[in-house]
Amino acid sequence: MSYSSGVAIDVTIRVGLPQLEQGAFATSVIATSTTARSRSADVATMTGTNFSNWFNQSEGTIYIEYQGVNNVAGATRRAVEIGVSGAINERYIIGYIATTSSRVLVIDGGVTQADVSVTSTQSNIVKLAASYILNNIAQATNGVSGTTDTSATLPTVDQLWFGTAEGSTANTVLNGYIRSFVYYPKQLPAFELRMLTA
Repeated sequence: MSYSSGVAIDVTIRVGLPQLEQGAFATSVIATSTTARSRSADVATMTGTNFSNWFNQSEGTIYIEYQGVNNVAGATRRAVEIGVSGAINERYIIGYIATTSSRVLVIDGGVTQADVSVTSTQSNIVKLAASYILNNIAQATNGVSGTTDTSATLPTVDQLWFGTAEGSTANTVLNGYIRSFVYYPKQLPAFELRMLTA
């Protein structure tokens, strides 16, 4: 580099919380002092007015891009869950079941109201859009529509979890990456769900 004469350049470099890792990607910092510590799972949640200020209980559309790292079986692996803290009877579950299907599950009053799935490979990037309104739960994944459920009531919810579930157990954690999340406070029609995810 060359600089004009008479120009002074002051450069300050600060390095904070450096870490080396053996894995293929960086993880969040584990703050320590003199004692080694283990990592708890990173859990992102949204509650209170941070949630209720934007979530429409009557209708909406959720768009999420995610990727499962390991093809694992078990309960539905959550890319996102929207529900009630401390309860499992009211919730929207969006993620994948087994290794070959994306899934949108709606539970109201402890009863499954809708269970819509689309064939997809979870180790690839999955683009999923799910929409809800009374008696109409739809989803599309990677440009393909699932069968719309036309007889569903809606749960009343107050919290959002990314990559995990309320009362999370090991077989509900996403075990992957979330690339994008978008929310629309109205139900988008099926052709728009396909276009969003194509």
